[in-house]
Parts: sequence; structure tokens; C-alpha cells
Amino acid sequence: MTHEKQASARQGFWRLWGWPLALAFVTLTGLTAALFSEGGFGDWLASACLAAPVLACVWFGWLRRSKRRQTAAEDGPDPTPSAQR
Repeated sequence: MTHEKQASARQGFWRLWGWPLALAFVTLTGLTAALFSEGGFGDWLASACLAAPVLACVWFGWLRRSKRRQTAAEDGPDPTPSAQR
């Protein structure tokens, strides 16, 4: 494999898996902090770290979907039969 192909494959890997791995790391940090903390900063860290995946799910699952629906409603009905549900 040439150097350009290796660099491209590496970039493709991080482009695809970068955010899921970052969320996994943040979640594991939060779970570890929640398990071992006795209060104080550890509880704050656990709360912040465990809220990050929830906020990501709310943002990408609920808020962006409602914006798409609102935009589609403003554009009018889609004339293609496959769009009817």
C-alpha cells in the first residue's frame, strides 16, 4: 500500500469513527467518575460526561428532525409517491 493510500485510509477511519469514539471515551470517563467519586468534583464530572451523549442524541435525533419537517412543510407536499407514508 502506498503512503497516499495509507494516509487516505487513516483519514477515512477517523472521519467515520472519530465522533463515536470520542463519545465512547467521554461516556466511559463519566461512568468511571460516577463509580469512584465520593462527591464534589467527581459527581460534577460524571454528570457532565454522561450528559454529553444524551445531548448529542437530542440534537441529532429530535431537534434536527423537527427542523427538517418544518422545512419540508414550508416547501409543500412532495409530489413523488414514495414520500407518502
